[in-house]
Amino acid sequence: MSGSTAALQWPRLAGMRERIGIFFDDDGVIDVGAVLTGYLEGARRAGVRVVTRCELLTIEDREGVRSIETSRGAIRATTIVCAAGAWAGVVGDRAGVESAFEPVKRHLFVAAHDRVARDQPYVWHLGAEPFYVRPEGAGVLLSHCDGRIVEPAEVPPDPDAADRLAERIRVAAPDLVGAQVKRTWACLRTFTPEHRMRIGWDAERPWLYWVAGLMGHGATASPAVGERAAFELARGRDPVP
Repeated sequence: MSGSTAALQWPRLAGMRERIGIFFDDDGVIDVGAVLTGYLEGARRAGVRVVTRCELLTIEDREGVRSIETSRGAIRATTIVCAAGAWAGVVGDRAGVESAFEPVKRHLFVAAHDRVARDQPYVWHLGAEPFYVRPEGAGVLLSHCDGRIVEPAEVPPDPDAADRLAERIRVAAPDLVGAQVKRTWACLRTFTPEHRMRIGWDAERPWLYWVAGLMGHGATASPAVGERAAFELARGRDPVP
């Protein structure tokens, strides 16, 4: 769509610099909280025991059974699924597998903004000055799409993150300048060196299954990823010819 058509969808983006835009009428945003709550409640109904604040210490392979030592005691298992997000590489190391994952830090912001309709589509502006914006409550959710490789940890926002967002908006979408940031946080997206999701059995450890390197698409892609993983885990690893 043309720049003038894009401005009809988001009048406050009238000053955005663009060459071409693509609009998907049936696209949308999932309710992440509802999705994750549904998964958790369904798992518990199925008899899954959920343990939190439990650190993985070591994994040892003993005569076909894995002994998993944790900060809350030992667990024995025949199959281990690594779905540890930014900590996937840590789990791999403790399983004795050389695994390269890159946790990448990104910032998000919620800003107060009037004249933003709830049904306005999200906009992902690509190119040299990327940013992301969509309605969020009574305001907007924004990101300047930054990315910096860090160690897996609970990451606090950078002190200058909001300033970098303001500069990006000033250049890329000047009509959004002045939106007052109400909340700032940082998150981790995890990549493999090939920037492809790693879903499947490990080549070296026949008892280890990976669901990792989802590149920030974990919640969005989770129904399809979970369906594939469940099918392959139920089938078991194909015998090596």
